[in-house]
Amino acid sequence: GLFQSPPEVSLALGSAYFRNQSLDDAEREWIAAITANPRMGEAHNNLAALYAMTGRKKEAETAVKAAEKAGYRVNPRLKDDIKRMPSS
Repeated sequence: GLFQSPPEVSLALGSAYFRNQSLDDAEREWIAAITANPRMGEAHNNLAALYAMTGRKKEAETAVKAAEKAGYRVNPRLKDDIKRMPSS
């Protein structure tokens, strides 16, 4: 089969892409990270922020729940920002 990098590598790549404003690439890598390890709370959190930035409220809410379920502490400001978003 194809080589699958460790989820930590995808998490780091996603963050690098995000810093370079390559949002599609960041999203792809963070999804790869949570596909390999669904309990990777940081990747869920990062996706929540990306979804919020791109106006995808429902996806952002789902990602926040997944991050918290994985034991990741989501910044309360991010959660408030998502709550204030208009419904998609």
